[in-house]
Amino acid sequence: MQNFGAAESDLHQLENDTNAAGMAHFGLGIIAEHLQDTNQAVHYFQLCTSNLPAGAPLCRQAQVILHRLKPESAPQ
Repeated sequence: MQNFGAAESDLHQLENDTNAAGMAHFGLGIIAEHLQDTNQAVHYFQLCTSNLPAGAPLCRQAQVILHRLKPESAPQ
């Protein structure tokens, strides 16, 4: 059974930890995407990319997801 509410609550707590904020935003983006809330997913994936180093694997993965959700956001 998937408990997105509990996971979302835990991830919101991690948002306050500057070392974990990027990972928390990625997780929140995954949850929003699963719940078919594209606008919220885009918001969290954008936060993820701004809180992680550009070359970090999780940042690159967030960029790929952002491109899929919002093709006009692809880097030129």
